[in-house]
Amino acid sequence: MAVERDRPSLVLIHGWGADNQVWQAWAEKYLAELFKLHFIELPGFGEQAEIALSLSATAGQVNQAWLADLVARLPDQPTWLLGWSLGGLMAQQIFLQNPERILGVVNLASTPCFQQAQGWRYGVAPTLMIDFIHALQEDGKALLHKFYALQCQGGDQARVFTKQLREQYLGRKLATFKGLYQGLQLLQSLDLREKMSHNKRPCLWLLGENDPLVSALGLQVWVEQAEAGQVKVLEGAAHIPFLSHPELTSKYITNFINTGKSFD
Repeated sequence: MAVERDRPSLVLIHGWGADNQVWQAWAEKYLAELFKLHFIELPGFGEQAEIALSLSATAGQVNQAWLADLVARLPDQPTWLLGWSLGGLMAQQIFLQNPERILGVVNLASTPCFQQAQGWRYGVAPTLMIDFIHALQEDGKALLHKFYALQCQGGDQARVFTKQLREQYLGRKLATFKGLYQGLQLLQSLDLREKMSHNKRPCLWLLGENDPLVSALGLQVWVEQAEAGQVKVLEGAAHIPFLSHPELTSKYITNFINTGKSFD
């Protein structure tokens, strides 16, 4: 029982279009012996109920409701956060707003600002987000299949992992329309650059070298200039490093949590 108590707590928050099962097997294989794992699903994804806001709700209202929902499901003890993609945007905010409960954060294939903005060319084009919203309204299932391929694009063995990702979701419960739509609202609107700047608490940005959605090179420059934590880039990885580079991804995370430094 002493070993059980000594393991640090680690909360995992998945990305848009996914659920806990997307990385549960990986985490249990590579992280469970070292950490007490807590998997938290975003509202409307997997088995988690959606947030009952109207589709006319603002992104600010959605963000406030999502954060309250996620914080309510955190473990009682102080914990580390691992947020992937959209989950990283939510993890950053939880990290900033709850310093007494959060020991540190790992942003996996994530960014403080997902969409391009003034002075920020490292995000995706606004037209892509608009296209996603239109496609979601027409055929959400088809959009998700395209998104699975996009996440693997440019990485090592992209076709293999795209097929694996699609097969993983066969017969699984899809995220609700409202959950997907609210998630896109947050990806469009959240900009945490100023709040994450000059951060002195443990924060790692773990990025895929060939990520088509998050510019590893651009974000690395920003993190270093803004003094927003540490950066490590996974060579050959795209947007799903835990799938394409499972051992190395877990090694970076484990070393960072255990020592507060990135793995060399």
